[in-house]
Amino acid sequence: MPTIGYSPGSELIPQYYTKESTDAISRTLKALDVRPPEIHLAHVMSTADMLLRVSMDNNASLEMHLSEYRRSVTSSLAAFDPNISVEKLKTPAQASSTLQFFLCDLRNADMRIMKAAGNIFMIALLRQKVVDQGVIERLLALHRATERSRELNKEQYKKLGNLLRKSDLQLLRLISLRDRADNNKAFLVDAKLISHLRADLSSDHPAQQMAVDGRMYMGGEHLKMRISTLMDSCGAGYWESLTILIGMCTGLPSRIVVDTPLKHGAHKPRGVFWLDVAQGVLYVELQPVLDELGKTIPGTREHTSTLRLCLPQQLSRQLQEGVAQCPKATKLGDLHSTTVKAEDTESDDIRITSTLDEIADRATLIRSMAVHVARKSGQRALAGYAFLAFGLLTQSDIHYIAVPEVAIWRLRAEVFEELGLGPSVPQEGASLHVGSKRCLTATSVSSIFEELETQVENSRVQRRSSLQALVVFHNTFARYVCLLLHFAAGARRTNVVHFTASSWFAGSMFGYLDDKDTGVASSRTPLHIGPMTHLQLEHWEAHLSSLAVRLGNLVGVRSKAATAHIQAILDKQDIPAIFVLSDDGTPRPMTSSDLFVGRAEAINQDFGRHFFATELCEKNASLADIQGFLRHQGKYINAQCALGHETHVARMRRLSKQCEEIMRCTGLHAVQGLSKGKK
Repeated sequence: MPTIGYSPGSELIPQYYTKESTDAISRTLKALDVRPPEIHLAHVMSTADMLLRVSMDNNASLEMHLSEYRRSVTSSLAAFDPNISVEKLKTPAQASSTLQFFLCDLRNADMRIMKAAGNIFMIALLRQKVVDQGVIERLLALHRATERSRELNKEQYKKLGNLLRKSDLQLLRLISLRDRADNNKAFLVDAKLISHLRADLSSDHPAQQMAVDGRMYMGGEHLKMRISTLMDSCGAGYWESLTILIGMCTGLPSRIVVDTPLKHGAHKPRGVFWLDVAQGVLYVELQPVLDELGKTIPGTREHTSTLRLCLPQQLSRQLQEGVAQCPKATKLGDLHSTTVKAEDTESDDIRITSTLDEIADRATLIRSMAVHVARKSGQRALAGYAFLAFGLLTQSDIHYIAVPEVAIWRLRAEVFEELGLGPSVPQEGASLHVGSKRCLTATSVSSIFEELETQVENSRVQRRSSLQALVVFHNTFARYVCLLLHFAAGARRTNVVHFTASSWFAGSMFGYLDDKDTGVASSRTPLHIGPMTHLQLEHWEAHLSSLAVRLGNLVGVRSKAATAHIQAILDKQDIPAIFVLSDDGTPRPMTSSDLFVGRAEAINQDFGRHFFATELCEKNASLADIQGFLRHQGKYINAQCALGHETHVARMRRLSKQCEEIMRCTGLHAVQGLSKGKK
């Protein structure tokens, strides 16, 4: 989108307006990217004033950053002819959707439409960009729908709710960035980076994702050759080459890397990213990008939202030398003005070729690094973080995978050595995790199941125990079995736990899980039943057989409902395989409130998904396998989608073997219930 400048003078604005009015009108028209006739200016400015009043709603942060503009807009309205009637104005022919919206009579418009439009308008003003015309088009269509009918239909109401929610969130994020930045210039750079990373994360980017398996970007040999040329040029003092190389090593686009703030001496930027000259490390604050990951819960892995990307040592030394020659540099692009070293010759063979100055070529160089790493290592998740290439993942994956920093550093160091950039700057301090904030440690998972197992052992019953004791033991054992299955299957959060007896039994190779309506199996997803889960199901079936006998002995005919339910489970009917008993011995479904108690109460109810996704990532499983476990159907990434059904069974078996090993290393095991071995 075009960038807004500030040129008060305009052929659209008559000279008799005051400077304040001219400034307000000019800024408004550039934000809207419209050129209305003079007769329509009053209505456009009046609409702008109305939207600001509705959306700002006495918000202190918004008032602080936009109060001056709002005052000038209000002041400009006094310069217009008060006798011009809204009803008499006709929309110009071929007017853009934005101009059409701002020429509408919004005095009786739906407040939600005005609030969303005001949010989009203020976002454009803050970022000095043109308003999102796609959103304005949708709001215009909704406004016209309200003019035709007093109420929106269900689908329109949902669309409006989504537009309002997203615009509210975007504006809040932007205000948070503005409050954090030292000045407006730094804020605009931060906003540019966050906008790039969020767009990269939320888009499919099929070309970049498919390039991992194809040859749509530069390969290793080509990259090595180009890096060698750039290193020679950089060594000769052409600091623009250093900027390109740092962009390649960090994944920062060329339009952003030149504005990268430098931390050296007394200059200490406090934005969302900066390059520490002394350390040779790029710091990127990911919280504004990954703010939907929620809050950290107890027992999770040590987490950081600040990503640390170490440069190659050669580039770090070159950067320090460049800053020494230009000590007033505050951003990486400032080094471009530094003169070439005295020993430089007139030879052109080390200079950057003209094609390197083209945006497309630089973008290809920078993007090729992440694609090369993902192609060579198969570690898309690591490559995505290591080179800020979130287009290699899907947004849903980010929620579940906690990537260890040490793995990122190791991968980057290997790539730098391979491509001739030399060893990487060693990173000091403990390695933390980035990404998911809700991935429990193995110790935390083990302690949850240890607590449950202790409760099972402490509540075991004798042959002559009471009904109350039998109910307590069964419910405790059912919790253990259900939580183990829930954990091993990577089940999603649900109020009622469904493991159907028709597939979840000891002799079955695959169990079906009611899931989201995605993938080749629609909402019933097949999962491979591993050895530990198989053994636990054997114990469960033996427990149920014994339970039916015990209930018959204790309550006689009153056990009819329970024994019938148990028999239906053993007959492998399509009913939930796991249940709990009421005080009178009547069976009822297992719910999440029954399952997540004790130490498990504080954890997220999809804890198995976070734990296994992270463990698989740390064990170098491919992203396709991780997505297979998570049952995500990512375009161009998931092997099931990209290669067809022939990989499906093989992948499930491979995942089952890997997950089984993870469970054993965590210290989990199958527990017995009522059986001949336990009285």
